[in-house]
Amino acid sequence: MIFIKIDEHTIRCIMKQEELSKMGYDLESLLKEQDPEKIQSFLHEIMEKAKAAGVELTEEYRAVQSVVLPGQYLALNFSNINPSDQIDNLIANFLEVADAVEDAGRDNLEKILEKEGEEKVSAFNEFMERLKEFHSSSQEERQRRAAPEELPENYILKFSDMNTVEKFCKAAAFNIPGRLYKDKKNYCMLLEGTPDNLDNLNLLLLQACEFADTVEPDRFYSQCLEEHGDIIIRENPIEVLKSL
Repeated sequence: MIFIKIDEHTIRCIMKQEELSKMGYDLESLLKEQDPEKIQSFLHEIMEKAKAAGVELTEEYRAVQSVVLPGQYLALNFSNINPSDQIDNLIANFLEVADAVEDAGRDNLEKILEKEGEEKVSAFNEFMERLKEFHSSSQEERQRRAAPEELPENYILKFSDMNTVEKFCKAAAFNIPGRLYKDKKNYCMLLEGTPDNLDNLNLLLLQACEFADTVEPDRFYSQCLEEHGDIIIRENPIEVLKSL
């Protein structure tokens, strides 16, 4: 199970479906039965595991979306409720109405009031169509601006032996830059996230769950490895070991 910070308000948890079964839960029943107690118990266990992994996943993260990924993986996106965003959306809606009135022209609206019968209905429907078009384009623009961008983050993969490291590198679907260290107990691979490799990195982290003992964000551990660990491969360990 790994936790990935998508942005300031979203945290993604990725796990194997067999991990879900070991916890005593079934995805289909969770989604269909919608048992509040069972769901609350499940989310509490996820939060405890996040805490153990050094990720702050609190009760504020109430909105949860689940996505079934290829390879029997499950992704859970936790989002907290941001009051500032709610206020921004309300104000944006008010401004849209004001802009729509300005765009149509107050005089034109007053003229609709003066009309009668079918002529009034036709003029009003025309105004509403213009309002819908304006609202749709404004909403799309707001969603585009508000779309969260995943934040680049480095990850540490810990392996118990070098043989497993080599197996992972040979099976790796992508070459992500990084370094390979040896500390007192483990072989530790640093994977470096960049804006250009986020999608590939996330997929590689899923694959790493099959080989690594732990997969976790780099909480300054790489600095500790630089000072106290032994550097095995300084650049691109996946590429180096895959070629052996």
